[in-house]
Amino acid sequence: MHAWFCDRLDGPDALVWREALTPEPGPKEVRIKVAAASLNFPDLLIVQGKYQFRPALPFVPGAEFSGHVDAVGAEVKHLNVGDAVTAIAGTGGFGTHACVPAAQVLPLPAGFPLTDAAAFAFTYGTSHHALIVTQRGLHHGGVLGRLRQTRTSSICSEHGSIDALVQQRPSQARDR
Repeated sequence: MHAWFCDRLDGPDALVWREALTPEPGPKEVRIKVAAASLNFPDLLIVQGKYQFRPALPFVPGAEFSGHVDAVGAEVKHLNVGDAVTAIAGTGGFGTHACVPAAQVLPLPAGFPLTDAAAFAFTYGTSHHALIVTQRGLHHGGVLGRLRQTRTSSICSEHGSIDALVQQRPSQARDR
């Protein structure tokens, strides 16, 4: 396999593309042949040592990615070789292959584009939480929690996850 390795926490300029042994999945893991990976703000923080967790060095960044399962651990029953999947792994996505606990891997519906899946969970999930969960009053803090009280929200976004969420779920994403 090949991957962008982080050997020191000096930011993205310190990443090195190199060859390594293709990992073998543990009993509760699957190995994914990575087709697409997203680059999110936490990925930038992780390679600078500024995120909530610090993986042991060296590591392959890339928290969110998609691809096809190409090996399955002995105890994994819900995923099979060839399945199109997305993973929320924390690391590993900026390589050609990654082993991930099967519990952090989601099978994709037929026809779901791998490029969309690679940016779905973090980006869309964060937007969903900010707009839907917060506005429903489940979390009362923050700006969106206060907007819920006024019943009017203005969403200024173009071609991003918030825009996609508002377009796909308008009755839940806004009151008017």
